[in-house]
Amino acid sequence: MQTPAVSSPVRLLYRTHAWEWNHALPLGNGRLGAMVFGRVAREAIQVNEESLWEGRRFDRCNPRARQELPRIRELLFAGRNAEAYALAEQALLSPERNIDSYQSAGELVIDWAGGKVRPSHEMGFFNPKPGGPWWEVVYAVHDYERDLDLSTGIATTRFNCRNVRQRREHFCSKPDDLICTRIVFDPGKGDVDLNLQRAQDVRSREASSDGRLLLTGRLTRGGMRFAMLLHARATGGTLAADEDCLRVRGADAVELRLAAATSYVAPGDLSADPVAKCRAAMAAAAGKSWERLRADHVAAHRRLFERVRLELPASPGDELPTDERLDRVKNGAEDPGLEALYFHYGRYLLMSCSRPGSLPANLQGVWCQHMAAPWDSDYHTNINMQMNYWPAGPANLIECQEPLFRWMSLIEPAGREAARKLYDCGGWVAHHVCDVHGCVEPMDGACGIWPMGAIWLATHCMEHYRFSGDRRLLAERLWPLMRGAVAFACDFLIEAPAGSACPGRLVTSPSHSPENVFVAADGSHSMFTYGATMDLSLIAQLVDDCREAMDLLGIDDPAFAARLRDVKARLAPVVVSPRLGIVQEWIEDYEECEPGHRHISSLIGLQPLAQITRGRTPELFAAARATVDRRLAHGGGHTGWSKAWLINFLARLGDGAAARAHILGLLREKTLRNLFDDHPPFQIDGNFGATAGMAEMLLQSHDSVIDLLPALPPGWPHGAVKGLRARGGVTVDLTWRDGRLTAACLTADRPGAYRVRLPGGAIREIELKASERTPLQTS
Repeated sequence: MQTPAVSSPVRLLYRTHAWEWNHALPLGNGRLGAMVFGRVAREAIQVNEESLWEGRRFDRCNPRARQELPRIRELLFAGRNAEAYALAEQALLSPERNIDSYQSAGELVIDWAGGKVRPSHEMGFFNPKPGGPWWEVVYAVHDYERDLDLSTGIATTRFNCRNVRQRREHFCSKPDDLICTRIVFDPGKGDVDLNLQRAQDVRSREASSDGRLLLTGRLTRGGMRFAMLLHARATGGTLAADEDCLRVRGADAVELRLAAATSYVAPGDLSADPVAKCRAAMAAAAGKSWERLRADHVAAHRRLFERVRLELPASPGDELPTDERLDRVKNGAEDPGLEALYFHYGRYLLMSCSRPGSLPANLQGVWCQHMAAPWDSDYHTNINMQMNYWPAGPANLIECQEPLFRWMSLIEPAGREAARKLYDCGGWVAHHVCDVHGCVEPMDGACGIWPMGAIWLATHCMEHYRFSGDRRLLAERLWPLMRGAVAFACDFLIEAPAGSACPGRLVTSPSHSPENVFVAADGSHSMFTYGATMDLSLIAQLVDDCREAMDLLGIDDPAFAARLRDVKARLAPVVVSPRLGIVQEWIEDYEECEPGHRHISSLIGLQPLAQITRGRTPELFAAARATVDRRLAHGGGHTGWSKAWLINFLARLGDGAAARAHILGLLREKTLRNLFDDHPPFQIDGNFGATAGMAEMLLQSHDSVIDLLPALPPGWPHGAVKGLRARGGVTVDLTWRDGRLTAACLTADRPGAYRVRLPGGAIREIELKASERTPLQTS
């Protein structure tokens, strides 16, 4: 019998240059990011440096908070929600309501003299918005192609213009911390001008005769200093400095190395010398040839990328450029190969914007073209930041989560100060809008009064251990973060009084279910309440995680352990709405103002947490399905990240067909031409959430069993996946055909007994040896 054809593309391919930023191709090494347009006459490589944020560290705590908190709680328990919010707006919200934005570092501009010709319509590439930021008209362009090889992290542009062939390679090196470009021309045809530019806050720009170009500046708000340093090397021809640019004439090839840095050290510390940091990076790589730079980059990149490979059924679109494939899908076609590419791209993006030693991925990863970005391209902790890291464990990039924990440690001192000043609590707190400067206070209106950010982030700590088994990291870095977050939770909880919805139970107050609005008893609309389901789920999970960590690490603290047990026993439960049969979102069975709301926070216990499962909580599991169905019936999933969350919910519910329908919906409705998630505008969480959801369709391990193909959709009848990770430190390879599992191999980091569920429900108990690939009998 003939083996069905499969597709596992790892290349984004285009036959036209990027008309706009959302069509450009992303490169990154965690700290630096670059967007490559592939333009012929004037290439502008947009650059980001992860710490380049306006603003500074200062105390945003409202001085009235501790005094007025008891009255706010009293009003909420009395059902006087509007009065409670009016007081909280004055007494809890920060007097400074907004943070400052993450910003672009600028552009490396490559002007090719041979491409600057008179306007023509002959086979021309032209910007459809003449007079725009990079307006150009070029004719006689042949054999044009640009691509991004996800397996190497190299973007390449090739073309023939006016009978001059040109090949450009770009990559962002993690080993050498540089953005690297090499342009090869037909011999002697390399005439280019090189410049660095930025729209604002530039202090100096100077070129030197040794082929270096330095741009420096200082942000108006906050005073952060920044620098970009370019070093150009020409093979053949001449290289000369001309005021603030470099000019290459008659070269066979040009090599460019770009360093970027800021004065950021930590929240409140902007004392570093960005020019010195750039020069140090350049000097460290000075002795390396282009071939060595490239080889070191590719080797480091492949160590992460090649761990996982997904193969799905081949389709007629496999040979088409990526934008044409996407257009076919947007017009109703199915293309499993494009879905596999989207999965690989999500892994590529995570390892490109979050590497050990860097800051974590923000709302746009590390890529941002703006000086005032949408939502400031900040750290949103009421789902977006967490979703960025959902693929880290299952998609076998667990070390890419380290920047999240590093940042949590950086902001934890500010969180302790805020917990004490705002709520008179111990531990540390973060609200839903954060940045690199340690902003953790309530911002941005009612939705900002949500002190669960640190608690949700802390649940990532134990999950990291479950995938990695890194006991030392758990003890030295993660446990202090967990203990501080749960200490705040325990102090913040309050016993609900008689006459409330759950008298005698512990609840959060004030509280809300992120960004969602309900109809209060008096008919008014409100976000503000006490004991929202999401809060209760998060605190219950973190309490369980802390008790598990204490047992693992042998922590002997009877008083703390007793307090955790008491909180868990007295915490208000998650319940099913008697009116609708869904998981109740608030402490009372309120009517929703928007039943199709993008947030589905009541189901956090289904995913990413593991509190709602088919076997342990069947009533809540059925209610979770009803919740998803109700949201969708009212138009839910209308943002990229919300649709991605639905993929994860449906995977946990075991509905592969519905999960895949939302993958296709994401591609058809919420995906840009470079496969970035279109919220709109671009937010990267949808890419990461969908990648995690696709992994969950093929492998789950949250319910004390390794579940193989738990939500395989009919549209993927045959395929294979290599390298997914299960909790307990197990790497899993699977092959299936005609919807049936045909081969499975498991490799454990540590020896032990493992439970495996086969498709159909049969459970096998197997013994695995450390690092030994073990086939599993599948029938």
